Amino acid sequence: MLSPENIFLDLEPYDFERITVGVAAGGLTAAKMATASGRPAKAARMVCDTTAISYREEGGTPVAGQAIQRAVGAEWMVWGQNAVRNFKAIRNGGADGYIAVTYYV
Repeated sequence: MLSPENIFLDLEPYDFERITVGVAAGGLTAAKMATASGRPAKAARMVCDTTAISYREEGGTPVAGQAIQRAVGAEWMVWGQNAVRNFKAIRNGGADGYIAVTYYV
C-alpha cells in the first residue's frame, strides 16, 4: 500500500486539458479519461484558473453553496476512476471560468 508521501511515485501523467466552467454543470472530456491504449485515469490534478467553482465527484449535480467549493488558484486531486468520470462543476460567480486538468494513470 502506498503511503501519502509517495503516492505520486505510482502515477504517470498522460494528458492535459483546460475546461470551461459555466452556469450549467459540466464534466471532463470523455476522450481524455483513458490513455490511447485504454488504461483509465486513476486521478486528475485540478487547478482553478479564473473563477471560483463548486463541484461534485460522486455523480450528483453541483449547486452553488451545496457542493465542494474552490477559490481561484486552488489546486487539488480527484482520486479514483469513478470520481474522475463523475466530476461535474459549475461557476460560482457571474462569468465563466477555467480549470486546468492533468490526467494520471
